[in-house]
Amino acid sequence: MKSGPVAIVIARKDFLKDHSDIVRRFLGAERDELDWMRDHPAEARQVVSETITRLTGRQFETGVIDNAFSRVRFDMEISTAAIVTSGYQCDRLGFLGPADLETKGLIDDAPLRKVLNGHKPEEKK
Repeated sequence: MKSGPVAIVIARKDFLKDHSDIVRRFLGAERDELDWMRDHPAEARQVVSETITRLTGRQFETGVIDNAFSRVRFDMEISTAAIVTSGYQCDRLGFLGPADLETKGLIDDAPLRKVLNGHKPEEKK
C-alpha cells in the first residue's frame, strides 16, 4: 500500500499574518514530536495504541499498529502531489464540495522553512 501524509497542517493567510508566533510554535512542537517518534518507535507505537484505545474504546492488535507504522514516514516534507491527492479523496468521500484543486499559490512553506532552518533529524538505522 502506498503511503501518504498522515496530517496536513492548514492555516488561513490572515491567521498566518496575524499569529505567526503561534504557527511557528505549533510547527516547532510538531517537528519535535516527529523527531521523538522517529527516535523512539516502540514507545511511539505504544502511545498511539493507548490513545486509540482511550478515544475509541477499541484496542487494536499489536500487528495492526506495527503494520500501520511500517507505512508511515515521520517527517515534515511538503508534497504538493500528496496534498492534491488528499483533496480529491476528500472531495470523492463527500468531505468537500466539488474541488478544482489548483495548487498555484496554495502552499506557502515559508513558516515551515523558518522552523526547520536547516534542522535535519538523524535517521535511526
